[in-house]
Amino acid sequence: MIYRLTALLMCSLATLCFGGNNKTGNNQNFQLPIERIDAEVKLDGQLEESFWAELTPSSDFINKWPQDTGLAKAKTTVRLAYDANFLYVSAVCYQDMDELVIQSLKRDNTGAFWDSDGFSILLDPINTKTNGYLFGVNAGGAQVEATLTARGSSTNMDSNWDNKWFSAVSKHEDHWTVEMAIPFKTLRYNQHNKNWGINLVRNDMKRNVY
Repeated sequence: MIYRLTALLMCSLATLCFGGNNKTGNNQNFQLPIERIDAEVKLDGQLEESFWAELTPSSDFINKWPQDTGLAKAKTTVRLAYDANFLYVSAVCYQDMDELVIQSLKRDNTGAFWDSDGFSILLDPINTKTNGYLFGVNAGGAQVEATLTARGSSTNMDSNWDNKWFSAVSKHEDHWTVEMAIPFKTLRYNQHNKNWGINLVRNDMKRNVY
């Protein structure tokens, strides 16, 4: 039997994941099923497990910064799954490998992370748009994680929060891939709530956009 959570896909930090007026109806227009799997996951960034191809992929990403309109030019495909212990995330980030920007391989270097090609997922398991978690990795494999708190129209990111989670990155001819395993025990959530708020962020340094 396949159990399903629904992630309400969001396209910007302030208006999708936390707070703000939801003028675009993202909760209704952007949803991504998270299916339960029983397969063993080898976390190597290769995405060779057959279940990845069977999962529903994310829709097109929307530009957030410096302009918050239009579809992102760099294609990104994300899929989500879970088992009893982990939320699994895969991302395929298409771009020319010669143009990769990686500022640091140091863990929790948030400044360098936002100046590097990278991918991150923001989770709001309670789905209140007030608090959540960020898990990110740059194209070199360096991790960042933080807690997020909505404060009016802005969001405060606390990178002092530190928890153990797992990720791997793999580079290919015209794309790089991310594979994440986030332990449920690191998150505060209601096991009876099947709708989670979520935001997916791709750092595209060639175009200097997010």
